[in-house]
Amino acid sequence: RFTDASYAYQGDGRGRSIEEIRTLENFVHPDLKPDLTVLFDVPTEVAAARLSRKLDRFEKESQDFHRRVREGYLRMAKAEPERFYVVDGTQTPEQISAQLREVFAQWK
Repeated sequence: RFTDASYAYQGDGRGRSIEEIRTLENFVHPDLKPDLTVLFDVPTEVAAARLSRKLDRFEKESQDFHRRVREGYLRMAKAEPERFYVVDGTQTPEQISAQLREVFAQWK
């Protein structure tokens, strides 16, 4: 998940300053970004319905928190379409696997 998770969870989800996160990112690992980020996009209601285990502290957050996190990830994907590959996570596992095999076969 790399630093994208910090932007989505801490920035969008918790309202931390994007500049603060960017400063930390530039200090810790300047010029280092993943070549490809696969984003499994699932509406918050669907994700919540799928949970069938003991929830961790992030999973216990409100639906509004998760909506903001999702919106943050989607905003990053829109801003960097050459790096993000968005997968509709509501598809069947077989559909997702086939889609990913095709993406990885083309990705170099």
